[in-house]
Amino acid sequence: MRDFLKDLGINPQLSEDPAFPRTSGDKPYVTFLRTLAECPLVIGLLERKCGQPLADWSPLSQYNGLRPTHAELLHALRTNKKLLLYIHESTLSAYRQWQSDPKGYATLAGDQGPEVATLKLLHELLTHDPAPYYEKFSDSSDVLSSLKSNLLNEIYASLKDQEARNRDQAEYLMEKILTAAPEIRARIQDQLNPDLVSKLQSLVGEREELEMKLAGAQQESQASLTALRREKEALDEQITALEGQTRNAQMMLTMAAVRDARWLEFVRTTSCLSSQGECPFIIPWKWNFEGTILPADKRNRYCAR
Repeated sequence: MRDFLKDLGINPQLSEDPAFPRTSGDKPYVTFLRTLAECPLVIGLLERKCGQPLADWSPLSQYNGLRPTHAELLHALRTNKKLLLYIHESTLSAYRQWQSDPKGYATLAGDQGPEVATLKLLHELLTHDPAPYYEKFSDSSDVLSSLKSNLLNEIYASLKDQEARNRDQAEYLMEKILTAAPEIRARIQDQLNPDLVSKLQSLVGEREELEMKLAGAQQESQASLTALRREKEALDEQITALEGQTRNAQMMLTMAAVRDARWLEFVRTTSCLSSQGECPFIIPWKWNFEGTILPADKRNRYCAR
């Protein structure tokens, strides 16, 4: 599995690798959880055993007494990681036997079957809300075959999520900037393409008229209703495209306006010298427009000459 992932250009983090990240002062098994928290995807393999119980997981004391595999998979769920869980088919079969007769299973299985601790962990995972996605496997080829398809889906979903987050963050920042700086909003409105805005407003008006027609079109023929709906769908697509163009234009203009505002603030706060005549294009605002000297506490303002 490690070689398969590396061939895909993915950096798998395996605790037994010499290059596995270590945190000074932490127990090695606690470092596993810290590294897991930085991974975008967790792949879990559950077979017969899940390690020995560890009494002290400090500073993550909520896992005290748990086995390493138990703590790792539980941490993945608690930190909302995408988890691909692969369970050996013999372990799934044993789990069903254990569910129907726990005491009988412990007596009959002995050292041959999966440990009861592993089955309890599996039960906790399968009854978790929401339960993680899992597949059964018989050998490594089953896991690799599944990963080939699942990884593509996970990578695509991750890219879509990242794109949506970036867009939401940018729109949030743009809204905050425009709210806090009306002068920037005015500059953006002045520079927006008037034809684009006008066309968008016109299409929105046409859509409203179509919606009114559809609302009162009970007596129309089925063909007429279908034509109206298709016309509205076409308008919706055009409006969505124009709204995207407008949003992108606003974003670019906001960035430009903020950059200009930051540059002007930089000039005001760093290039304006304390003595008149030392700066060729900016002077201290020491006098008001009537020629009266301002109080000292109001002199740290500047205006262009």
